[in-house]
Amino acid sequence: MLKTRLGVMALAMAVSASAFAITLGGGGDARPVDLTQTFDLAADPASTAKTYVVANGKARDVKKVGIASFCVAAVYGKGVAGSSSGASFTKTSTALAGFPGGVPTGRLQAAADAMYDQFEADLKAAGIEVVPYEQLAAIPSFQKFASKMVTEPQNIEEQLDLGKGKSGANLLVLFSPKGRPFLKDCRQEAPATMTNKVKLGYEKDMDGITLASVKVTLDFARPIAGGGFLQGAKADLEYGEYLPPGGNDNGVQFMNKGGFGSYWLKQAIVPAQNPFKEGGTGTVKRSGDYDVLSGRTTTTAEQATTIDADHELWGTNAESHMKALSKLYVTALTGG
Repeated sequence: MLKTRLGVMALAMAVSASAFAITLGGGGDARPVDLTQTFDLAADPASTAKTYVVANGKARDVKKVGIASFCVAAVYGKGVAGSSSGASFTKTSTALAGFPGGVPTGRLQAAADAMYDQFEADLKAAGIEVVPYEQLAAIPSFQKFASKMVTEPQNIEEQLDLGKGKSGANLLVLFSPKGRPFLKDCRQEAPATMTNKVKLGYEKDMDGITLASVKVTLDFARPIAGGGFLQGAKADLEYGEYLPPGGNDNGVQFMNKGGFGSYWLKQAIVPAQNPFKEGGTGTVKRSGDYDVLSGRTTTTAEQATTIDADHELWGTNAESHMKALSKLYVTALTGG
């Protein structure tokens, strides 16, 4: 038993350290974001999952699931730069932007709550028992594990890997559906977190429970950068709503005594209708809470920008496509 536990722990820590940046499960790296490749909500999840989701490892004996951590991130600021140099010159081009009109936090929270409910419903529809969170939170060993989690939204900055002569960064707000505790390092778990999670799976009061950890990300613009020796400097942003590919952005992990299985988004999920219009009048259509800091309710307003933003469409897109992603994950888990 100890040998098995150590083997699972070593494998989990190795995957955590790799951050899904290398080829996993035969699926390769995440595909470059293409905002013209839109997602078909009416398509069969079984066939769609093969295109969009990659499995790393195999979750075994998943009969009862407890959602240990569920974190949602929204990119609210983005910067990109490209630099070019020659024998006697260096040129740098930059592009900076915030979420047009401010992130509609009320719609974002509603979309996150809906995905959480959908994930539970999809698991149950697949014949998997879901441990109610209140029941999970009452288990002593889980209480100890959860004591290091956070409940308040987190503001973080992450660097973008755009290649040589290019750089970029995202500013994100990180939170959990329904205001439940979540891992502060949920986007890229530290070895200590993975170790504690593996240990938790072996506690007697957690017997038979598979732990699920979910992370979701929504972005508002694709970074475009060019640079390198004598290549010319370029930096721009292409506006569009999408769920970015990659294990640190969108993925779910199932872990129990039998091992773990991770399922991550290989191709960006792009809604058919783009809520952002470049070169517009700057009109921002809002409904409900939108300000990240104050969460105040507003009506339709205008701001000095060349990007039109339809926040109601953005929220509708977010909810429907996040729920669709849940179905893809459970389909991939069950092999459906």
